[in-house]
Amino acid sequence: MALFHQAVRGVRVREYKPGACGSFADIVVDFEPAPEFEFVVMVDPEVLYPEHAQATGEGIRRALAGEPWSTFTSEEPLLVSGPDALKVRAVLVGGRSHETDSNEMVSQRAGWTAVKTALSLL
Repeated sequence: MALFHQAVRGVRVREYKPGACGSFADIVVDFEPAPEFEFVVMVDPEVLYPEHAQATGEGIRRALAGEPWSTFTSEEPLLVSGPDALKVRAVLVGGRSHETDSNEMVSQRAGWTAVKTALSLL
């Protein structure tokens, strides 16, 4: 049985740390059962930069594969790995980037956190 046996829509993650070297990510993801992993971006690239959208997708993939969100973190991976864990379609339906505070690492963490949040809603 697939990990996502039903759709989970509107999962919003907002990562924000103000400061000189702040970090910012704001995403909304829909998850639904699928035969294999698929990541779809439905957000205007002028609102959410393409590199941040792709990093979000990588964070989602890493979470589903049971990997930590980054090789630079000591945070424990989600325990969701297995052959059925990647049977999901993740659709990035909303989000935005900040010109100076958004980066690929915080976007990847936001994607990873979106999976964690979605699983808590099942």
